[in-house]
Amino acid sequence: MAGSLVLGEADVVTVARLGGLLGAPPLGPGVNLGDWRTAHVVAGRLTQAVRAVADGAFLDTFFHPDCVRCDSGPAVTLGGLDLPAAERLTAVLKGTAGGPG
Repeated sequence: MAGSLVLGEADVVTVARLGGLLGAPPLGPGVNLGDWRTAHVVAGRLTQAVRAVADGAFLDTFFHPDCVRCDSGPAVTLGGLDLPAAERLTAVLKGTAGGPG
C-alpha cells in the first residue's frame, strides 16, 4: 500500500491492549485471550476502534488461530492505514499514553 503504515503481526494480548487504548469496551474479567473464539472477537474490536478514532479508516485484520511464526497461540496480522489515518491513530495513542503532543 503506497503512502501507508503497515502494522504487521501482533499477539492477541497486544491487539486487546491496543483496542482498549483506542476506546474498545473492556472484555471483562477472566476472559481467556488464548481461546481462538475470543481472540477473533478481539481482532474485530480493534478494527471497530480504529474506525472510530481514525475517521472511518479501515484496518484490515487477518486472524490466525495458531501463530504461524511461533507455532503457539492465536495471532493477528494487522494491515495498513493510509498516512492521514495513521497520523490520527498516532495522535490518539499519544494522548492515551500521556506522552508529549
